[in-house]
Amino acid sequence: MSSAPRKVWIIDPVIRCVEFVAEEAKIGGLLQRALTHIEMGRPLLELAAQRFVEAGQLQALEGLKRLLAEAPFQEEWARDLRSSGYSPLNAHGLVAIWGALEVCIEDTVVGILANDPASLERTEAMGVKVIRNRSSDSVTEEEIRNVYRRLERQKAVRDNVVETYEAVLGFFGLSATCPPYSATLLEANALRNCIVHRGGLVDQKAASQAPILQSHVGRKYLVSNADFMRYHEAVSAWVVALTGSVCASRYAGP
Repeated sequence: MSSAPRKVWIIDPVIRCVEFVAEEAKIGGLLQRALTHIEMGRPLLELAAQRFVEAGQLQALEGLKRLLAEAPFQEEWARDLRSSGYSPLNAHGLVAIWGALEVCIEDTVVGILANDPASLERTEAMGVKVIRNRSSDSVTEEEIRNVYRRLERQKAVRDNVVETYEAVLGFFGLSATCPPYSATLLEANALRNCIVHRGGLVDQKAASQAPILQSHVGRKYLVSNADFMRYHEAVSAWVVALTGSVCASRYAGP
C-alpha cells in the first residue's frame, strides 16, 4: 500500500473534495450564463454576418451561417432550461457534489486503514472481516475498500446517512459533525437518490428521510438554484468540518 508521508495521504481526500465542490459551483454558474448568451445571441450573429458580407469576408461568413442554422434549436433548449429554473443543471450538480463527499469519506478511511496497521487490526477485532494474502499476510487496496464497506454496513443508522458517516468517522477518532446543516444534508442525500434512481420522482422513503419532501411525494422535484446553493453550502460545511478534524488528528502528526 501507499508509503507516502502521513500528512499527504490523510489530507489529500479532503483537498480533492474541496476543489471539486468549489469547481462544480463555478461550472454551474458559467453554464447558466452561457445558456443566456445562446438564447439571446442570435441578433449579434446576424449583425456579424451582415458586417462580413459588407466586408466581403465570405470565408468567415460560412461559420456564422452554421451557427445561425443551429440557433433556433439551441435557443429553444436554452429557453426550456431557463423556464425550468435550470433544474437539470442543478440536479446534475447535486449528484456530483454528493458523490464527491462520499468518495472523500471513503478515501479518508481507506487511507487510514492502509497506512495505520493498528486501525486495521482494531477494525478486524471489532468483527469486520479482513481477507489477507495467505503468502504475505498483506491486504490489497481492493480488500481495504471492501473492509470500508463492511464497516459502513456495521455502523449504519437506518435512514440517516449523516449519523452513519459520523459513526464511521468516529471509529477512527474523526468527526464532520455540523448540526445546523444535518437536515439539509439528509434532504440532499434523499433527493440525490430520487434523481439517480427514480428520475427525480420523490417517494415515501425520501420523505421519511427528509420530511420537508413530504409534500412532493409522487411528483418530480425540480432542483432550483436556491436549492443547489443550500446543498452546496451544507456539503461544503461538512467537508470543512472533516478537514479540521483530519488536520487535528493523530494521523496528521509528524
